[in-house]
Amino acid sequence: EGGGIRYRMLETIRAWSAEQLTAAGERTAVEAAQATWCLAFVDEHDPQLRGPGQLTAMARMRAEHDDLLAVLQRAIAAGDGDLAVHLGARLSWFWLLTGRQVAAGRWLTQALTAPGGPPALRAACRAFSAMGRAEGGSWRDAVPELRRVIELPPEETHRSDEPLGALAWAIATVFSGGLRSVEGLALLADHPDPWVVAAAHALRAQVAENIGMLDGLETDLRTAYDAFARIGDRWGRSLASSALGQLALVDGDSDAAVRWFSGALALSEELGTDDDTPMMRVRLAQSHALAGDLARAEADIAGVLDELGRDGGGMQLAMAETAAGELALLAERLADAERWHAQALEHVRDAGSGP
Repeated sequence: EGGGIRYRMLETIRAWSAEQLTAAGERTAVEAAQATWCLAFVDEHDPQLRGPGQLTAMARMRAEHDDLLAVLQRAIAAGDGDLAVHLGARLSWFWLLTGRQVAAGRWLTQALTAPGGPPALRAACRAFSAMGRAEGGSWRDAVPELRRVIELPPEETHRSDEPLGALAWAIATVFSGGLRSVEGLALLADHPDPWVVAAAHALRAQVAENIGMLDGLETDLRTAYDAFARIGDRWGRSLASSALGQLALVDGDSDAAVRWFSGALALSEELGTDDDTPMMRVRLAQSHALAGDLARAEADIAGVLDELGRDGGGMQLAMAETAAGELALLAERLADAERWHAQALEHVRDAGSGP
């Protein structure tokens, strides 16, 4: 992985080598050189995560992750906010794509303990730190911090040329809630980075759906999908595809729903991300049921339930159980339907909810 032969060093040898560097008076210079290399590496590869080279960039960042994290933790311990914020922000989107949101929240919170770092990247750290805490269940702590991101100077957020700064503001705006989110995201329509513009369309559509503003919803999603396709971003296409599948499902268009959800799953699997895969599979199963293939739908839901049951599942498990209950009702198995819905309700209570 990473395009070449790689070697792992035993921890005892690593510790001995560090002692030798210290004894020779070279440790400070070597660590500074390593930090410089790490910043150059993430500055090169982070933008590639949002374009056609994202699979290669992800493989290279995975290969270097242990060393990048070691340098980040060293900067945090030394109180070097310039290095910690810069490096942490550039790793934040990689962490999201690879399912490390909760750990990212912890690492970024630590990075923010020292002052310094480019303002737009510091804003990104603040937003992703809050979202990581929210992912871990601490919504009450996350929301005030996201609102503080919204209040930062525009030059550090939505008017910044830095995509991560603009994205941080977009995330914070979405979780400020309601109509203001839809109106606020429109401010990104003329952002110089086309990926930010596409992300704003996708996020705005999701917020509009949640609050029942259906006018222009499909247009936003198709605009986002087409833009992500031109850019070459699989994550964005998967996000927009899944949302378009949901629209088709609501409209009763089973063929379109199957097509969109199947495409979203394929893109997600190609990218190697699986956070949203269970819900996509649930929606795909519901699409098959809508098309009249109840046996296939129930088999698909059974597979999702089996996987989520082994891993805990939380809200995703509750949604899968709700779908199983709906399918049982269609099959006129009322006792099964009641059992599945009761289990879903218990898992919703256990998981809690965000705003």
